[in-house]
Amino acid sequence: MFSLDDIAKGNRTDKSSNDHDYCSLYESHFGAMRFNRIRFLEIGIFEGASHRMWREYFSNAEIHGIDIKECTAIPSVKFHTLDASNRDSLQSFASSQGTWDIIIDDGGHTMEQQQTTFDILWPKVNKGGTY
Repeated sequence: MFSLDDIAKGNRTDKSSNDHDYCSLYESHFGAMRFNRIRFLEIGIFEGASHRMWREYFSNAEIHGIDIKECTAIPSVKFHTLDASNRDSLQSFASSQGTWDIIIDDGGHTMEQQQTTFDILWPKVNKGGTY
């Protein structure tokens, strides 16, 4: 069984130890949930490398992604094209989606954008979940 870092490298995401090195931290938090049926949301898709990584790592999860730009389909990942910094658009999305076990915000990189997504999505995190 491959580690999250191995999967990240194979998918050429910048989250691997070759770049930003987030995977060891992610795996320490998410490893116990790896094979659970969870709902997972990542904000920020770019070219989809991390979504391919998450799809491989969380084989039983329902994986969703949000981005301002339409993304090429990745099997078994549900994409939502919207501007997550637009409160009305994000609130409409949040109201229609239910709750999440994990939310990762790697979309907007300004404090204002992060505050908007946190304010709207934090109440949608399941008890014991991670934002």
